Order: sequence, then C-alpha cells, then structure tokens
Amino acid sequence: MTDLDLLRGKHAGKSALVVGAGPSARLTPKDVASRHIVLAVNEAISLFPNPDYFCARDRTILPEHDYWPTILRSGCIYALFDAVEGMPLHHFDEERTVIMTMKPSWMMNPCDDQIICGYSAQCAVHFAVILGCSPIYLTGCDCRYVDGKRRFSQFANGKQDESRAAESTRQIESSFGKKKTAPEDGVESDYFLDSILSAWKFIKSRNPSVEIIDASAGRLEGVFESVDIGEL
Repeated sequence: MTDLDLLRGKHAGKSALVVGAGPSARLTPKDVASRHIVLAVNEAISLFPNPDYFCARDRTILPEHDYWPTILRSGCIYALFDAVEGMPLHHFDEERTVIMTMKPSWMMNPCDDQIICGYSAQCAVHFAVILGCSPIYLTGCDCRYVDGKRRFSQFANGKQDESRAAESTRQIESSFGKKKTAPEDGVESDYFLDSILSAWKFIKSRNPSVEIIDASAGRLEGVFESVDIGEL
C-alpha cells in the first residue's frame, strides 16, 4: 500500500478538481481535467476516466457496476477511506492504493492526520488538502435533487443504467440511518444536510489558508466561495 506520508504536499500550490456523483457532475466540461489535479469520487470516474485519484468510501463500489472496468484501467492512485466492509480490495493494485483512517470531527485534535468522517466527496476534499492543493474546486457535490434524482448516473446521459443507479441510491440512503424524501428539485433531509454542513465547516476552519470553491449546481450557499461551473 502507498504510504500517505509520501503523498503529503505532493501537489502543493496546484489546483484540484473534486468531482462528486451529484447531478451537476454531468454538466462539468471535460476539458477542465487538463487544468487541475482531478479527484473522481465513486462513479464520477465514468465521466473522467483518467483522473489522478479515484476516491471512495462507498460500499456500493462493486465489480458488477458498469464503471468498474474504468476504475481498474485508469492507472490512477486509489484513495480509499477506511476500506469499508464489502469493498473488494483485492482487485486494487497495492502499489497504487492508499487507505486512510477516518475520524469524527469532534474526536480530532490539531495533531490528527486522519481523514474527517464524512461522505465520499468530503473525504476527497480533505484528501486534496493533505495533497497540498489550493484552490480546490468542487463539482457534482450537490445537496439538492434534480427531477427527483440525486446522482448524475440516474439521468439519460449517465453511464449507469437506471435500475442499477436506483439500487445504488437505495443502498446509500439506507446507510444514512434516516429515510429521505426526494421532492423534485428539493433539498436533502435535515439529517443529511446537517452532516454535510458540519464536515464542510470543520474542513474550512482547520484549513483557513486553503481556498475551496464550489461549482456544484446544488451547493449549500454560504459555506464556500462559489463559481459557475463554466468558469472552471
């Protein structure tokens, strides 16, 4: 396994693009990849098949998904957070894999190196901070449903078929511990939003010198500086 210390500060002074799997990921111009260090989160690797890093803490990243071959072909570094139960680690190239331990924000102290315990995109942003990246741009890190959908792969131009995307969504929603509703263009549940907001604020407060800019269409306003997705 790759030692995290070997990656610390590796991209100091370089900008990063963290691509989540939310609806706005499908609107992200492909040519932006050449301008940033790209961290593709979960199935976002199907949109950006040659990222610098593939980031996941999602137990639904399994070999039966359409984008699984893309993960293995990418040649990138696999950044896996806490290696959740059920993730098929034996498929990953050990020399290109770094596994990081997560820790809840309220248990962290200034000397801790663990990744904050959050959702996959938040872990990826924290990892980008460790890599030394700034600014860090976010896209596909949406906190709103679009047409009742919360993942880009549920749209007609997504890479994953509807049935698998729906199953993936059900699995993830069940892991939140509270059932969420999905009104058209509605926000996520209070439970989900509170968890996201807490983690974002923690990352921001611990790293005040790192510029984090959110281009996600369904972003939480007032947390980070925002920019239109076309300006990436």
